[in-house]
Amino acid sequence: MNLNNGQATVNLDPYFKETLEDEVVKNFLSKFKRWNKIAYPIMNDKSNPYISMQDSLVELVNPYVREAILDDGCGDGTLTAKLIQKTGKSFNFIVGTDPDPDILQNVPTTLTEVGFHNKLALIRTSSMTPSILPNQSVGTIISGLGGVAYSGRFLEPTSNGSESHIFTGKDALTKCLKERYRILQPSGILAFSSLVPEPDFKTIRKETILSALRKREFENLIELLLNANRVEKISSFFKKYAQSKLAQYLKIDEWEKVLNKTGFELLDTDKAYADQGVVLVARKR
Repeated sequence: MNLNNGQATVNLDPYFKETLEDEVVKNFLSKFKRWNKIAYPIMNDKSNPYISMQDSLVELVNPYVREAILDDGCGDGTLTAKLIQKTGKSFNFIVGTDPDPDILQNVPTTLTEVGFHNKLALIRTSSMTPSILPNQSVGTIISGLGGVAYSGRFLEPTSNGSESHIFTGKDALTKCLKERYRILQPSGILAFSSLVPEPDFKTIRKETILSALRKREFENLIELLLNANRVEKISSFFKKYAQSKLAQYLKIDEWEKVLNKTGFELLDTDKAYADQGVVLVARKR
């Protein structure tokens, strides 16, 4: 679908539809949907630590980015919009995927506001299941805080129609990365961000408030102060899911090992999110 009228259809990935029957996944996605509704608008628009992670990812991937983009866990499309603005490219084809159908509805508006009018596909899916995208169909995959990192459970449908095979922890992450490898064109780029092991959310909260003070963004500061406790409470499930290995928060050297194992070469890294997050760019070997 060409995005010339600010609209696009959200398609439900049949693999993901099966995944929704899994109670662990349903619980996780329910919490994520609540976070998207309450915390995401504040973090995405007003939290300098959160914004710094998006900006760092865009900066790092810019020298390597190729046409045909998959934004893996795209939210409202802000990360892709920043990439368009940074590169000055229109891109010929963008795929946005997210498990939350409500937030996906915002992607067309976000992209048209930065001048994108080419082909857009929106797919309701997650990194916890195989993708319906064809082999070697995109040149660049970007994944903000989410996507790749939240693949500590992977459900692979069986060919005979019986229950899906369930992978957990590092095995699930390996399956997720192999899927990204399959989707990427030769020498394609994978760029993503993740929290560090045992992230300190109080540090993120403190830096969020201090950054608003330093910039004299007093309206933002008031909203941040009013919502800080609420956002921190809603965000607490991230840490719990990491402790249960449903989410994968790794050190840079650990990321490099798993990337190498799945056929990627690590090209560049950075730290962001008040030093509670990492950004990585890798190339398909």
